[in-house]
Amino acid sequence: RSPPLGHYACHHDSSPDDVAAGDVRLVTAAVFLNDVPLGGETAFPGARNDSGAANWDVHRWEQLEEACQATSACTSLGGLVVAPRKGDGLLWYNVRLDALA
Repeated sequence: RSPPLGHYACHHDSSPDDVAAGDVRLVTAAVFLNDVPLGGETAFPGARNDSGAANWDVHRWEQLEEACQATSACTSLGGLVVAPRKGDGLLWYNVRLDALA
């Protein structure tokens, strides 16, 4: 849970190192418990990216992660941004299945 005016910085729920070690969080689910008057969005800046994000190397993902650390940048880099609505939920996969093979 984020405090008022808080920011949960850009991060990975599962990294290539985790996959290699066999410690994989396949799926993450989040539920919005409150309506908020401002902010609270969950951003996926690498989603819906026309530059072929599915084929980015680790360096390109690191660049994106660094760029989205500032709260003001996080939701303005493009991708998918989901505004909170009480009772709504999100579910996303953290790794591509072919990464597990």
